[in-house]
Amino acid sequence: MMMPMRISQHTRLDPQSGCWYWTRAKTPCGYGQVVIWQGKRTHPHRLFYQFFIGPIPPGLHLDRLCRQPACVNPF
Repeated sequence: MMMPMRISQHTRLDPQSGCWYWTRAKTPCGYGQVVIWQGKRTHPHRLFYQFFIGPIPPGLHLDRLCRQPACVNPF
C-alpha cells in the first residue's frame, strides 16, 4: 500500500539526518499541521505513524528522537 500522494508530496527528505520534513502548514512551535476532515486538524506525523506502523495505542505520546518538530519520519 502506498502513502496517498496528497500527503506524501508535502515532505522533503534530508539525507544527512534521515528526517522527512513536513513542508506545508505548521503550528507556531514548528509542528506540521493538516486538515483531515471538515476542518478537523491533526499533525501529519500522527498520520505517517498510523500509515506505516499502525494504530496509535491509547496513552502513547509520539516523540521524535531527532527532536525536529517538522519531522514526520515514523521510524
